[in-house]
Amino acid sequence: MSEERLDRLESLMQDLIKMVAVNNTMTKELKSDVAVLKDDIAVLKSDVAQLKTESAMLKKNQELFRDELFARSARMDDLRREVRDKIAEKALNTNYAVSMSSSIIRKFSP
Repeated sequence: MSEERLDRLESLMQDLIKMVAVNNTMTKELKSDVAVLKDDIAVLKSDVAQLKTESAMLKKNQELFRDELFARSARMDDLRREVRDKIAEKALNTNYAVSMSSSIIRKFSP
């Protein structure tokens, strides 16, 4: 082989070795990046699981709150009816008392 050809072959080998070294470096960096991404994904999965749990608890609390609200609303309706009935009863008693007092006054009036 000629000297020129050997020099060219040596130069190509050096270029190939440099390319393999760059490729190996990039592969290591990619592996490191993938490891970081996997850790981030694990954290995100944990966060999502926690959010799902909290969401379920919020839904349950919302249902309990709604049930309590309906119960209190029904109780308020009952109390309003009771107050209206008592007011009506007092009004009847007052009208009766006024009526009776008018009759008594007329009896004893000259």
